[in-house]
Amino acid sequence: LDEWQQGKSVVLEAFQYYHQHAVSVDRVRFTVGLSEQERRERFKLDELDQVDIHQGDLEEFQALGKKVQETASLNVQYICINVSKATPFAHKLVRQAMNSAIDRQALIDRTELRGEAVLAQGVFPPTLSAYNPKLEGHPYDPELARRLLADAGFPGGPPGEYLLDIRDIKAQMDRAELVREFCREVGIKLKLNPLSWRDLLDRAYSGDSLLSFRGWSSDNGDPDNFLYPLFHSRNWGRPGNTAFFKSPLVDQMLDKALAMRNPLERLAYYREIERMIVEEAPWVFLYHSIRFSATQPWLHGYRARPMGAPRLQDCWLEPGPSAGGDDAIKI
Repeated sequence: LDEWQQGKSVVLEAFQYYHQHAVSVDRVRFTVGLSEQERRERFKLDELDQVDIHQGDLEEFQALGKKVQETASLNVQYICINVSKATPFAHKLVRQAMNSAIDRQALIDRTELRGEAVLAQGVFPPTLSAYNPKLEGHPYDPELARRLLADAGFPGGPPGEYLLDIRDIKAQMDRAELVREFCREVGIKLKLNPLSWRDLLDRAYSGDSLLSFRGWSSDNGDPDNFLYPLFHSRNWGRPGNTAFFKSPLVDQMLDKALAMRNPLERLAYYREIERMIVEEAPWVFLYHSIRFSATQPWLHGYRARPMGAPRLQDCWLEPGPSAGGDDAIKI
């Protein structure tokens, strides 16, 4: 730690005993307490060397001579279905029908997500080692959804109206309204239930929630970090499995995968587990977020990473407007 200004910034010095190789930058300055818009304006003034941006900003920043990158994040967004409740959604065919009722591409194209997400075929995002490009998820097919509902014993749709728990923020309410309309077209009637983040989590963890907008981000990039906490029956509720999903075979396979040493066999195993989960449809699999990043032309070696946190040991600065007597990378 070289310098600390409470609520403003922290400056870190390079560690001379780093175990791999000598780094090319002596210091990194992290600025905190700025809004998203403030960070962009500081970046345009050459006071920061990197900033996260949106897809709609790409042309502007490229015109300013900035370098831009994109990468799919290590996350998944979904509608969680509590399969343990005595409702029509306890039936696999009803859950599959809900998956096919929703035009997920429209959720991306017709909301603030435009260009900032890719469709989820299953649980794993494209940047994960276990991602299976051949996995075929549930297609958008309203006619198929109606047939599945009829096969489940609900021609015309299940009776009653079902709460969909969502965050009380405009972006999520807009997406949820589209979901409600798509489901209504096949006979699934939803009522939106906007909640604070804490109340939404409390309902999900306790099992009170039937349907809820949820998301998951990996903190280590291993496929187990997606499947074990979210689908093993040992993790019902607060640990992550808020679908209250239980499959003895999936449990057994997840336990076995933890101990597997051959990496290729392990990835194949996780792909098979994912396929089984997609078939059971305890979620409506929605999308994976895309992250956009802009850097100054004098910052080299920077790579946008799926997990978000930058790795700066391979970065270096050439003299430029940002230097101004300061040799630190400014993030």
